[in-house]
Amino acid sequence: MTESMDAGPIIKQEKIRIEPSDTALSLENKLSVLTAKLITESILSIQNNRYILSPQDQDKVTLAPKLDKTTGLINWSKPAYAIKQPHQRLS
Repeated sequence: MTESMDAGPIIKQEKIRIEPSDTALSLENKLSVLTAKLITESILSIQNNRYILSPQDQDKVTLAPKLDKTTGLINWSKPAYAIKQPHQRLS
């Protein structure tokens, strides 16, 4: 364990592709399946003392933006392509 949040070593990680067609629900499904697999593999590797702790790359650390009530608002007067764009704030 480390004093900083989300700064400790990693036992397992895996990348997935996020498709332009993914929705919150499809991404949740993808991640839940992957998470179950990785947690099971991690627990087994710890039980068998066959794990490697990999340090996190501090040069790739990013901070999530602060969310507020306007983050989830949709401006229905915009065209569909603009509404579909992720991370677009209401204006």
